[in-house]
Formats: sequence, structure tokens, C-alpha cells
Amino acid sequence: MGRLKFAPGLKPEPPSPRSAEYAAWAIERDRRDREYLASVPANIAREEREISLALEAGKVFVVNGDMHRVHHWECPAIRLQMDREAAWNGYAEQELAATHHSITGPHGGPPMPVLMTRDEVEALPSYRTCERCSVDVSHRRKSRTPIGRRDTRPAIFDSKHLGRSVEHADGTPMGEVVRVTRTIDASGTRVTLETTAGTYEMDGDARLLIVEKVASPSPHETPTTPHNPRSF
Repeated sequence: MGRLKFAPGLKPEPPSPRSAEYAAWAIERDRRDREYLASVPANIAREEREISLALEAGKVFVVNGDMHRVHHWECPAIRLQMDREAAWNGYAEQELAATHHSITGPHGGPPMPVLMTRDEVEALPSYRTCERCSVDVSHRRKSRTPIGRRDTRPAIFDSKHLGRSVEHADGTPMGEVVRVTRTIDASGTRVTLETTAGTYEMDGDARLLIVEKVASPSPHETPTTPHNPRSF
């Protein structure tokens, strides 16, 4: 649910019930709330049409949150998202019970489900599938970071990163780190990264990939060859 949008002319906090202006404030609040609730049926009908058109266009997957949790549109876990009447009824009740302010205006409301086609889901850098519904996509859990790579930020680079191989977020090699210079000012942290391939200037929070080290065998270990008494 988004941040409450207060109706024009209403204060962020209601006046004291003992104040002279409270009665007028409450009357105006109630008027605006009734007007808003009267608009809900039209909002429900509009959103149901939008969902129907999306489903007809093949957008049968619902993607939720920053983790990109993927559901089939008929999944019971998202029933209250897909059932717009239930979503709006619950939203209005919660808003009116939680605050003395006017409830959200015509541009607010319960969040709409984000519907996608299979191709759109597969184009996401990462996603996880719902455990309750059977989702026909390529992965149960898709990671944005390739195997053998680790997400990092140049702002945290120090001496232990010298000699490490780094890559851009898209996997383009940047060489091995030779020197790191950080500059901090009012706008944030900037990093100059000198590598064996060149010099890169970037925001300290830019996404990079660092190539994981591959464990090398101990110098005390020697390769062994299975004994085979037979000779040819």
C-alpha cells in the first residue's frame, strides 16, 4: 500500500477534538471519504477490464516484489490481488480503521497485479517461482549472478581486491584490479578503478561482478595415477 495522499486542504494530522476547527475538519473528511468510496465500483470495473485484456494477451504470470516471485494468475496465494472487489474492500476498511485522515484519493488504491507473458518473465534478471502453483517457466530460481561470479560494489574495494578479476554487470571483462581510488563528496562516493585493461570511473554503488577464486591444489599434493600392472 502506498503512502497516504491527503486530500487538498486537510492537514497531515487532524486538529485536536477540543479545537474549534475540528468539527469542520471532520465534516469535510467524511464528505471526501463518502465521495471516494462512491468511486470504488468504477475503479473495480476498470481494473477488471485491464486484467481481462492482459490475460487475453497471454500475460498469465503475476510477478510480485523485489524478489520477482512468479505465480500463475489462478494461484490461490494471490487471490486477493486478482479479485479486485476483495482487494478494494479490504483496502478501504484498513485505511479507514488505521487513520483519522481522509483515505487515499482517486489515484490511490490497492496495488494491481503485475501481469507478464512467459517471455517477459524469462527476460527478468532473476526470479523465484511460487511453491503453491505450477508455473511453466525455465527455472525454479533464476539468479542474476552467473556461476563463479559474485556481486560487488566498487565502494567496498580495498587492498584485498588487488589482483582480482572483475567484470561489468553484463559479464564484460574489466581486467585485474591494480589500484583503487575513492572520492567522497556531497553527491556520494566515486571510484576510479585501475585495472590491467584500463581505467574506469564509476559510482561507488555501481554493480560489478568479481570472479571467484578457483582453489588450487596444495603444493604438498602430487597427482596420482592408478596402478595398472598390465602393460601393452
